[in-house]
Amino acid sequence: MKIVVTGAAGYIGAATVARLLEAGHTVHGLDCLRFGGAALAGSYLTGRFTLTRGDIRDRGLVAEVLAGTDAVIHLAASSATRPAPPNPAWPAPSTSTP
Repeated sequence: MKIVVTGAAGYIGAATVARLLEAGHTVHGLDCLRFGGAALAGSYLTGRFTLTRGDIRDRGLVAEVLAGTDAVIHLAASSATRPAPPNPAWPAPSTSTP
């Protein structure tokens, strides 16, 4: 089975890729490699792993990667999010001590 794993170079993604390869599947990873791809180094040795460096927000790239795929495991996410803006209805935190 040909399986695409988005977020393949992440902590969970790399472990998922390894398990899929152990089970005999062909795996294609899609990851922007923001934090590197060292966790995938052993996956290339199987001869059944390929990786595309790219962003899942690129619809054309995703369509290309998914061509001929039997399944997708979507694990891509951004952990570098900005905090939400303050809610003006909430009182400001107190900086004084009692």
